[in-house]
Amino acid sequence: MRESGCKEPVIKLKPLYKDYLWGGNNLKAMFGKESSRDIAESWELSAHSEGVSKIADGEYAGKDFTEYLDIVGRSALGTNVYRYEKFPILIKFIDAAKLLSIQVHPDDLYALQVEGEYGKNEMWYVVDAQPGAYLYYGLSRPVTKQELKERIENNTLKEILNKVPVQPGDALFVKAGIIHAIGKGVIICEIQQNSNLTYRIDDYGRTDKNGEPRELHIDKALESTDIDLNVTLAKIGPTKSSGREKKENRLVESIYFTVDLIKNEDVFEVPVSKASFVAMVFIKGEGILKTGDTGAEHAFKAGDTFFVNAGERIVSVEGKSEFLTVRI
Repeated sequence: MRESGCKEPVIKLKPLYKDYLWGGNNLKAMFGKESSRDIAESWELSAHSEGVSKIADGEYAGKDFTEYLDIVGRSALGTNVYRYEKFPILIKFIDAAKLLSIQVHPDDLYALQVEGEYGKNEMWYVVDAQPGAYLYYGLSRPVTKQELKERIENNTLKEILNKVPVQPGDALFVKAGIIHAIGKGVIICEIQQNSNLTYRIDDYGRTDKNGEPRELHIDKALESTDIDLNVTLAKIGPTKSSGREKKENRLVESIYFTVDLIKNEDVFEVPVSKASFVAMVFIKGEGILKTGDTGAEHAFKAGDTFFVNAGERIVSVEGKSEFLTVRI
């Protein structure tokens, strides 16, 4: 990626869709996502080889996000991102119309050695949840690897999973090595490392489009599971978003990404620095983004995602809305 400047430091992304068997039509109804198939995942901001977002409008309309990154250069990512060889994050919406598989993600050390790509630490922000909806997050009590293996083999794993009831506004940081699953009737915005590595432990005997059992990855899952972490983090539980009296709420702060929830009643100014780009994901509302250094304006609505180049600037959000900001 070369060093360069950019006439459009704020761009709107056009997502790509994944029609995994557990998806539904809720992202179409909620955000107006358009697809002839069910949408399980809407990859909003992605430079991953298995699916790259495109630029929605403006000078670079129609270009892949990776092409845009080559044009604008490394300085547009920010100095905090220089340590990464590849673009570091992936942002998506998930519609769990059906229960997702019980799974675990590897950390960077294991993933780079075994798979040749980053591990997967992620966070979930609950956009919507049906009454009684839940997530599986870690283990309810300490176990040994041997007991874990035996429970996987005899189909009693769910007996020791930590079941977490959720409602809109909840957030969870799902560290690599944590056993987890998204329950039926939950819509999530997921911010994650730029990885698509998932080791399935249990998929409830489901089959793929060809009628074949979906692949499980038991050995790799066991090697990647951090037993102690599963119990420790499960006790923490979800972060609850604050009431409307607080405009900005830090949901996650990690070495991989920092995520804030903004509740804007009128105008909110998002500061950007040379340290990192800012991704903005709109959950509710509509309005206008204004960029002070260029005078550019961009209309937004719920479900839209924007990428803001690193640099000393202010992005003004005008219009009642709720949105997530993501930085490295």
